[in-house]
Amino acid sequence: MHRRFASREALIAALAAWATRRFHDAVQAARPDTAPPAVAREHADVLAQCERLFTRLRDTGLLRPDTDLEWARRVSYALIHEAAAEAPDTDGTVDALATRVVSTLLHGIGTPATL
Repeated sequence: MHRRFASREALIAALAAWATRRFHDAVQAARPDTAPPAVAREHADVLAQCERLFTRLRDTGLLRPDTDLEWARRVSYALIHEAAAEAPDTDGTVDALATRVVSTLLHGIGTPATL
């Protein structure tokens, strides 16, 4: 990765741009201008629930006090997207993929010494 990205910030910027493009494409595919209003209300409800969840995670100490909750939510969406694309027989169960998403979100993929 060091050959492709000059810094950690460059990697994060590239990941954010990629995630933004994917989310934009998904929203456009949902036809927001013509979708029934109930769909929009459901999305707003899911967003509100996610905000409450991430606030609780931070308040109970599972996330650092300085965690950017918007970023955490977006990262969790990306992890869920990747888990959904995973072949179900990789670990054998949806629970295993959910565990992988939560573990990655809360603990990351590296060790603190590598950051």
